[in-house]
Amino acid sequence: MRAGKGTVGRLFNDESLYNNLNATIRDAEDLAQQIKSGKGSAGKFIYDDALYNNANDIADNLKKLSDDIRAGRGSAGKFVTSDEFYNKINRIADRVNHSMDQIDTIVADVNAGHGTLGRLVKDEAIYNDARAAIARFNTTAERIDNVVAGAQRGEGTLGKLITDEALYNNVNNLSSEGVKLMYDFRQNPKKYLTIKFQLF
Repeated sequence: MRAGKGTVGRLFNDESLYNNLNATIRDAEDLAQQIKSGKGSAGKFIYDDALYNNANDIADNLKKLSDDIRAGRGSAGKFVTSDEFYNKINRIADRVNHSMDQIDTIVADVNAGHGTLGRLVKDEAIYNDARAAIARFNTTAERIDNVVAGAQRGEGTLGKLITDEALYNNVNNLSSEGVKLMYDFRQNPKKYLTIKFQLF
């Protein structure tokens, strides 16, 4: 110990430890002096009447609030003491529970394959029918694409209607002749309408 070895030896012989301990004691004495004189946060906390009065007011307000709640006054009081409010909350909770039960039942029915949604989810035949319908639709769409592509190349009836210039000219001439015929008919209907009477 006299040689300063070991923990106890260092405690007795280490001057820096002594200095740190001495500084800590001085700081503690300064703090105690500030508190006694009412300086600093700790001093004000102990000696300041305003802080004491504020704490007293807060305690009074909390007591009044507690009394109001117990007496059923104000929103908080009604919340705690009102049977009507309690019953409303109970009814809402019952409805929520009932709705959750219904959802659980629907999910169980779907998982079991019951009902329309359950059949859609679980029935292999409906799945296969849907796949077949999609395949038919794809085939039909592919055929339509082929017809349109052929028509653009002038193949088939539709292609000839679209690309044959002689057919276009004939239809155009027929349309023009039809317009002329209608105009002539309106101008001179007797020319086209003849009525024959025969007597026996």
